[in-house]
Amino acid sequence: MLLSDPLAYAGLGLLVAGQAAGAPLPAETALIAAAIVASRGHLDIVSVVLVSQIAAIGGGFAGYFAGSLLGRPVAGTLKGRGARLAVLVDAGERFFARHGAKAVFLARWVSGVRIVASPLAGAHAMPGRTFAWWNVAGGLLWPASIGAVAYVLGQRIAVLVGVGIVVVTLMLILARRRRGAPPEPPS
Repeated sequence: MLLSDPLAYAGLGLLVAGQAAGAPLPAETALIAAAIVASRGHLDIVSVVLVSQIAAIGGGFAGYFAGSLLGRPVAGTLKGRGARLAVLVDAGERFFARHGAKAVFLARWVSGVRIVASPLAGAHAMPGRTFAWWNVAGGLLWPASIGAVAYVLGQRIAVLVGVGIVVVTLMLILARRRRGAPPEPPS
């Protein structure tokens, strides 16, 4: 059952790669949904994680190269448009010089930052080898960690929903009994 539904895997891969390249797409939601579907036996979790890993790494490289090609001219144009934009561009350059490797790696787990990390790394001229190392590390670990957690929770979700229904029902019954019970005598 390695590829039981090629369209599901292709869609997942496109969403993850697109977001890693810089497009505002729901990659994490797609990964979580695919892992939960896999927990129900409709997809293969290993394939879900592998597709997401390949897509995250490839999309990260695409975003980096796009940022390298387009980011410097855009940054130069922004610097010439006003003092505030120049300050932002300079701050971004300083940030990536000091924290770029950590940002590329940790951005995988922060939704809004995940979209811009790779293009900004390219735009701010992060060394290619440094980017490659941290892009691959984050691209391997993010889908594995998110996929594993969603898969395990997906297996437990029916139990959790059942327990939740029982707890809420008991709380409602107890609340109703308290309202109907006579008041306690003062002591």
